[in-house]
Amino acid sequence: MMTSESVLAWLQTLPVRADNYYCGILDRKKEKSFGVYQLSRRKNETAVGGRDPTRTRTHGVSLLVHWNHSTRQTQNAAIALYEAIAAAGAAQIGSCRAVYFQMQQNEPIDVGVDDNGICEYVIEFVIYYEEETAWEQ
Repeated sequence: MMTSESVLAWLQTLPVRADNYYCGILDRKKEKSFGVYQLSRRKNETAVGGRDPTRTRTHGVSLLVHWNHSTRQTQNAAIALYEAIAAAGAAQIGSCRAVYFQMQQNEPIDVGVDDNGICEYVIEFVIYYEEETAWEQ
Protein backbone atom coordinates (compact mmCIF):
# COMPACT_ATOMS: atom_id res chain seq x y z
CA MET A 1 0.00 0.00 0.00
CA MET A 2 1.26 3.47 -0.85
CA THR A 3 1.86 5.85 2.05
CA SER A 4 2.22 9.61 2.31
CA GLU A 5 5.78 9.08 3.57
CA SER A 6 6.71 7.18 0.40
CA VAL A 7 5.19 10.00 -1.69
CA LEU A 8 7.28 12.48 0.32
CA ALA A 9 10.45 10.49 -0.43
CA TRP A 10 9.54 10.44 -4.14
CA LEU A 11 8.94 14.22 -4.19
CA GLN A 12 12.52 14.70 -3.02
CA THR A 13 13.71 13.10 -6.29
CA LEU A 14 11.93 15.63 -8.51
CA PRO A 15 13.92 18.48 -10.11
CA VAL A 16 11.88 21.10 -8.20
CA ARG A 17 13.49 21.26 -4.78
CA ALA A 18 12.45 22.63 -1.40
CA ASP A 19 14.66 23.30 1.60
CA ASN A 20 12.30 21.35 3.89
CA TYR A 21 9.93 18.40 3.42
CA TYR A 22 7.18 17.38 5.82
CA CYS A 23 4.53 14.72 6.10
CA GLY A 24 1.37 15.43 8.10
CA ILE A 25 2.50 18.42 10.16
CA LEU A 26 4.50 21.37 8.88
CA ASP A 27 7.14 21.68 11.61
CA ARG A 28 7.64 25.28 12.78
CA LYS A 29 6.49 26.58 9.38
CA LYS A 30 9.95 26.92 7.86
CA GLU A 31 10.13 28.76 4.54
CA LYS A 32 10.57 26.90 1.25
CA SER A 33 8.77 23.78 2.44
CA PHE A 34 6.65 21.09 0.82
CA GLY A 35 4.15 19.33 3.07
CA VAL A 36 2.39 16.10 2.09
CA TYR A 37 -1.10 15.34 3.41
CA GLN A 38 -3.61 12.68 2.48
CA LEU A 39 -6.42 13.89 0.23
CA SER A 40 -9.61 13.01 2.08
CA ARG A 41 -12.38 13.72 -0.43
CA ARG A 42 -12.26 10.58 -2.56
CA LYS A 43 -14.52 7.71 -3.46
CA ASN A 44 -13.74 4.02 -3.07
CA GLU A 45 -12.42 2.52 -6.32
CA THR A 46 -12.42 -1.18 -5.55
CA ALA A 47 -13.22 -3.55 -8.42
CA VAL A 48 -16.25 -5.80 -8.36
CA GLY A 49 -15.16 -8.82 -6.35
CA GLY A 50 -13.18 -6.90 -3.74
CA ARG A 51 -9.51 -6.10 -3.20
CA ASP A 52 -8.06 -9.32 -4.66
CA PRO A 53 -9.05 -8.62 -8.29
CA THR A 54 -8.30 -4.90 -7.94
CA ARG A 55 -4.95 -4.44 -9.69
CA THR A 56 -4.77 -0.66 -9.68
CA ARG A 57 -5.24 1.30 -6.48
CA THR A 58 -5.27 5.02 -5.75
CA HIS A 59 -3.64 7.31 -3.22
CA GLY A 60 -4.83 10.92 -2.90
CA VAL A 61 -2.33 13.65 -2.09
CA SER A 62 -2.79 17.22 -0.95
CA LEU A 63 0.55 18.98 -1.27
CA LEU A 64 1.18 22.27 0.53
CA VAL A 65 3.73 24.63 -1.02
CA HIS A 66 4.73 26.91 1.89
CA TRP A 67 7.34 29.17 0.32
CA ASN A 68 8.12 32.78 1.30
CA HIS A 69 6.70 36.33 1.49
CA SER A 70 6.77 36.79 -2.30
CA THR A 71 3.55 35.89 -4.07
CA ARG A 72 5.37 35.67 -7.40
CA GLN A 73 8.16 33.38 -6.14
CA THR A 74 5.66 31.15 -4.31
CA GLN A 75 3.43 30.88 -7.36
CA ASN A 76 6.42 30.08 -9.60
CA ALA A 77 7.58 27.33 -7.21
CA ALA A 78 4.05 25.88 -7.07
CA ILE A 79 3.66 25.93 -10.87
CA ALA A 80 7.05 24.29 -11.38
CA LEU A 81 6.18 21.54 -8.89
CA TYR A 82 2.71 21.07 -10.43
CA GLU A 83 4.25 20.67 -13.90
CA ALA A 84 6.87 18.20 -12.62
CA ILE A 85 4.19 16.01 -11.03
CA ALA A 86 1.83 16.22 -14.03
CA ALA A 87 4.66 15.19 -16.38
CA ALA A 88 6.01 12.43 -14.13
CA GLY A 89 4.54 9.46 -16.02
CA ALA A 90 5.40 6.10 -14.49
CA ALA A 91 7.43 6.23 -11.28
CA GLN A 92 8.56 3.93 -8.49
CA ILE A 93 7.12 5.19 -5.19
CA GLY A 94 8.13 2.97 -2.29
CA SER A 95 7.15 -0.61 -3.17
CA CYS A 96 4.51 0.60 -5.65
CA ARG A 97 4.64 1.50 -9.31
CA ALA A 98 2.77 4.72 -10.06
CA VAL A 99 1.21 4.53 -13.51
CA TYR A 100 -0.74 7.80 -13.67
CA PHE A 101 -0.94 11.11 -11.82
CA GLN A 102 -4.41 12.66 -12.05
CA MET A 103 -4.26 16.34 -11.20
CA GLN A 104 -7.45 17.46 -9.42
CA GLN A 105 -7.32 21.07 -10.63
CA ASN A 106 -5.86 22.75 -13.72
CA GLU A 107 -3.29 24.63 -11.65
CA PRO A 108 -2.00 25.07 -8.09
CA ILE A 109 -4.59 26.69 -5.80
CA ASP A 110 -3.67 29.90 -3.96
CA VAL A 111 -4.70 29.49 -0.31
CA GLY A 112 -3.39 32.86 0.84
CA VAL A 113 -0.82 33.46 3.56
CA ASP A 114 -0.25 31.92 6.98
CA ASP A 115 -0.08 33.84 10.27
CA ASN A 116 3.50 34.92 9.48
CA GLY A 117 2.69 36.22 5.99
CA ILE A 118 4.22 33.25 4.15
CA CYS A 119 2.42 32.59 0.85
CA GLU A 120 0.96 29.14 0.30
CA TYR A 121 -0.43 27.09 -2.57
CA VAL A 122 -2.02 23.63 -2.61
CA ILE A 123 -1.64 20.99 -5.31
CA GLU A 124 -4.10 18.08 -5.19
CA PHE A 125 -3.63 14.90 -7.19
CA VAL A 126 -4.48 11.21 -7.18
CA ILE A 127 -1.81 8.62 -7.86
CA TYR A 128 -2.97 5.47 -9.65
CA TYR A 129 -0.57 2.69 -8.76
CA GLU A 130 0.04 -1.03 -8.74
CA GLU A 131 1.43 -2.73 -5.69
CA GLU A 132 4.59 -4.73 -6.26
CA THR A 133 2.72 -8.03 -5.81
CA ALA A 134 0.34 -7.12 -8.67
CA TRP A 135 3.13 -6.83 -11.27
CA GLU A 136 5.12 -9.82 -10.07
CA GLN A 137 2.29 -12.23 -10.99
